Amino acid sequence: LDGFDATEAGGPDCDDDDADVNPDAVEVYYDGVDADCDGSSDYDADRDGFDALAYGGDDCDDTDALVHPDAVELANGVDDDCDGAIDDGTTTFDDDGDGFTEAAGDCDDGDATVFPGAEELPDGLDNDCDDEIDEGTGLADADGDGLSDAEEAELGTNPLDPDSDADGYGDLEEVKDPLDPVDTDGDGTIDALDSDDDGDGIYTVDEDAYDIDGDNQPDTDVDSDGLLNSRDTDSDGDGALDVDEGVGDDDGDGVPNFLDADGDFKGGACGGCDVPGGPQGAWLVLGAAGLLARRRRG
Repeated sequence: LDGFDATEAGGPDCDDDDADVNPDAVEVYYDGVDADCDGSSDYDADRDGFDALAYGGDDCDDTDALVHPDAVELANGVDDDCDGAIDDGTTTFDDDGDGFTEAAGDCDDGDATVFPGAEELPDGLDNDCDDEIDEGTGLADADGDGLSDAEEAELGTNPLDPDSDADGYGDLEEVKDPLDPVDTDGDGTIDALDSDDDGDGIYTVDEDAYDIDGDNQPDTDVDSDGLLNSRDTDSDGDGALDVDEGVGDDDGDGVPNFLDADGDFKGGACGGCDVPGGPQGAWLVLGAAGLLARRRRG
């Protein structure tokens, strides 16, 4: 007689044959008996929803409700998620097994060749975690322009400046192939060191800076021939060389002659004429004069 009616009679006593089993009883875990009749597992002492590992469950610490297979692993020296590894996935765990954690300065804890004090290798990585890549090797690239310091020494470009000639184009972009660097104008100075790549007397940085169509973006290939203005000796495709047309603005439209195919009258169909309106305008003037003369004779 424990003072509780049996569940069969609508009471809370889950075993009315045992006076030690009732809602007020103290639960004794791991004996297979639900002593307090709360319906929970007798093998989950910390009430986290997982049975103890020792009794066929997955909970590696049945005394701590924060430790179970669904827990988030914390950097606390505990295997919170019961996966067999302590602090894995946190900054205090050595994921790659190189002896260093992220907290201890490992800048890539997924690569065992990368850790503080490691030998720097020519592999494009910062092996020794000193914020420099490939230093002291043949692939060192101090300025990060894609050309190694050794290649820059051979080319004559500045290994500490990604744009040696300050024209707005990176050294590698202008060199293309370190074994056969581009020299657009063939003057013996490679483009990466030449402030006037096409040798037309107009600086590269200026040739590609004009906004011709007013869209607030530089028009770098005005004649759409696939060549940048700075590497095109006839940037506007009018038949006249940029070196001859220059940066003047003969027709006053705000477009320099070397980029103005129809306004400078020095090239293209105009062929050097200086009649307003170009050759078409000249023929219109002559035609009108002839028609007026015939009317007068008539």
